[in-house]
Amino acid sequence: MFKAKIYGEEGEFKLTQGKYSNGNTYVGLISEGRPYATLSVNLPQSDLLQDGEFYMKEWSENEPVAQAVKQLGLVEATPRIPIESGRVSNIRAYKLSQKGMEALGE
Repeated sequence: MFKAKIYGEEGEFKLTQGKYSNGNTYVGLISEGRPYATLSVNLPQSDLLQDGEFYMKEWSENEPVAQAVKQLGLVEATPRIPIESGRVSNIRAYKLSQKGMEALGE
């Protein structure tokens, strides 16, 4: 569990990690026992990532969420070259850091 200020409000969160139906890595946030936000985005290029790696949605409504988990050191960027999808460029691949693994919910 970790504390963060997201969308201007302080809260307690847990990370959750799983798989999308196609086997790609899913990462999200849970608050008060309910899904709060999805960090990962399941793109066609996600099939090329290693197990545990995911593309993180860092744009639009997800920007404050992504910024918070990066500032807290819960994720670390992989050395992969950023990709484009639709009108969005510079989509980076991440994996959970050791601190992020410790913040996984049960």
